[in-house]
Amino acid sequence: MHMCERCGGLWLNKADFHDICTQTEEQEAVLGLQKTLNIPAPLNRRPKRTYIPCPECGKLMNHRNFAHCSGVVLDWCAEHGNWFDRNELQRIVAFIRNGGLRKARERKLSELKEREADLRRRELQGAILRNRLDSGLRGDEFRSGSDALLKVLNGIFG
Repeated sequence: MHMCERCGGLWLNKADFHDICTQTEEQEAVLGLQKTLNIPAPLNRRPKRTYIPCPECGKLMNHRNFAHCSGVVLDWCAEHGNWFDRNELQRIVAFIRNGGLRKARERKLSELKEREADLRRRELQGAILRNRLDSGLRGDEFRSGSDALLKVLNGIFG
């Protein structure tokens, strides 16, 4: 961990950040860090949408909302690590300890299940359409049959 004494920001490599996200002892150390360090208020805060270079490779880092829903937007280099502005790491640890990662995973799983059900409905509709077209039914007969099928599918998946 490398800290900027001027602004209170932190640089963590990928492995150390992973440890903090997964190990309770590391999280407690991060939460205690705020109390043990007397970091002065930053002199010049950088504008919100400034891209900064990675301290390791010098390439501009991307912005990423941690867990896609934490509200903490990090500067990250996919190869090397993350830059945390003042108190961002503590906010992420609080998010994790309050069940944020679990909730994010549950939300993502629910979205994936909804997409899968939608794809299955579309596949089934396509198969029915091909079958109806192959058997030469008129359009009005197809519409009534597909409407009935959609009602059944909505009852099952809806």
